[in-house]
Amino acid sequence: MENNFEVKKDGSALNVLLDDELSVANSPALTEELSKYRNQGIEKVVFDVTGLIYISSSGIRCIFYAFQELGQQP
Repeated sequence: MENNFEVKKDGSALNVLLDDELSVANSPALTEELSKYRNQGIEKVVFDVTGLIYISSSGIRCIFYAFQELGQQP
């Protein structure tokens, strides 16, 4: 299965472009890709979901991972 996402770092922001689905088939690969950016000064993660048709609970967990592990902590 194709990953259906693209991750690009732009300064302290991480831009994630999601294609048609984020499911159990590709969310582990996205989580792994996002984990490469831990401790690299990421302050903001932007998800572009304009092409997203389907998201599973596994995909939602992946988004929460980005928030918890990469987002600014108060």
